[in-house]
Amino acid sequence: MLEKFVASKIETKGRENLDKISKGKRVIIACSHISDMDMGMAAYALRNDFDLLITHQSVQTLFAEPGIALAMKMAGKDNFLPIDWRRSNDGKQGKVNPNNFIEIAKSVERSGKTPLVAAHNPSKSGSLKRAVTAR
Repeated sequence: MLEKFVASKIETKGRENLDKISKGKRVIIACSHISDMDMGMAAYALRNDFDLLITHQSVQTLFAEPGIALAMKMAGKDNFLPIDWRRSNDGKQGKVNPNNFIEIAKSVERSGKTPLVAAHNPSKSGSLKRAVTAR
């Protein structure tokens, strides 16, 4: 159903690589986040292969983004794990919080789910900004 709503066809490549994962082996799935669709499309494409634990912005849990919060509630809140974000006057702000990875690990241990994480913030332009060196 999602495929028909979003696009006429969703093409996935590399599915044969899933067979290379040993039975009982745990993995972390990190997808691109060039657009706001990437996480949802990855979850859709892998829905029959993995029991996913999807990380998301904490502001979505707080219903600051009602559409996403409603979809999460419909899909079951146990399938989502918030990561730290906050709102600022010019949009969302966030930095990697190492404690989020501890919570992801604990949630995976408890649930046995496979975490799906975004490799970077979504891009509004469809391309990634050049990385900057920490000072």
